[in-house]
Amino acid sequence: AAFVYNFIKTTQWPQEAMDKDRETFTIGIIGINPFGNAFKPIENQTVKNRTLVVQYFSGFSALPQNSAGLPDLSNYDLASLRRCHVLFICASEADVAGYILEAIANSHVLTVSEISGFADNGGMINFIPQASKGEFEINLITLEKGGLAISSKILRIAKRVISNEKQHRTDDA
Repeated sequence: AAFVYNFIKTTQWPQEAMDKDRETFTIGIIGINPFGNAFKPIENQTVKNRTLVVQYFSGFSALPQNSAGLPDLSNYDLASLRRCHVLFICASEADVAGYILEAIANSHVLTVSEISGFADNGGMINFIPQASKGEFEINLITLEKGGLAISSKILRIAKRVISNEKQHRTDDA
């Protein structure tokens, strides 16, 4: 929760995204919540001149499948998902993460997960599974396509940054 909060403080959203809701700043969590009550201390804090709220969404993996074998979104509230400023995609959604990313495309949502390969597959920030506490990688290409900008301080401490030029590693490898 603390890392997500710091990502929020160091990320800039386009005005269009900030106009989604002038009162609240929403962190969405989709899937089986791995955090317990970890977000409680930051809920109702003021961030970017808005009250921070956390909203929980049932995962696409729990939905019935349509005839194409994809999650049936006919009764899913995609509008609320797209209104989030940050969306944490839980590990329970590993098999449908790409479909979730597709459903919120062009919504200026900062996507975060701990699913292996998330940053390589279109996610923006990926906590590295099984790594030391707090290691993450950033897909700067996807972040910029989403209209978002993140502080260079965060880029410097990322374990890996995927950019148009090359992949930057901050380890000694």
